[in-house]
Amino acid sequence: MTTAWRGLRAATPVVAWAVLVGMVLALAGCGGVGGVAARAAGGSAGTVVVTETEFKIEPRTIVAREGQTLTVRNRGTIAHDLVVQGSDQQILARTDLIQPGATAQLRLSQVPPGSYTVFCDVPGHREQGMVATLEVRPTGS
Repeated sequence: MTTAWRGLRAATPVVAWAVLVGMVLALAGCGGVGGVAARAAGGSAGTVVVTETEFKIEPRTIVAREGQTLTVRNRGTIAHDLVVQGSDQQILARTDLIQPGATAQLRLSQVPPGSYTVFCDVPGHREQGMVATLEVRPTGS
């Protein structure tokens, strides 16, 4: 066996570990496999991405800071919207109807810190599972 071949065989476990560590770090930076919650990085200027399809909203728990913007993507085949509702059933924010493949911005400037229900208000969609939770955290926490 040549010296070069022995060196390559010795380096293979190191390279494998480096690739594995890189993959773990990449997944951790993305919120993990499947992403249970979306979080904005940074201050109030950050954006949180929410995806709507038939008939679900992902992530199921959306975490944002006070005053941030939600980017709502319709990856479905029919129109959807997104509504933020308080515990008193009051509508605090909503998008217009978002056509398939389109994106809308939903500013949380009128939504104080707290826990809210978000849903698609197209008739029948909420009942079919297009519901999630929005956790708005104070700026700086």
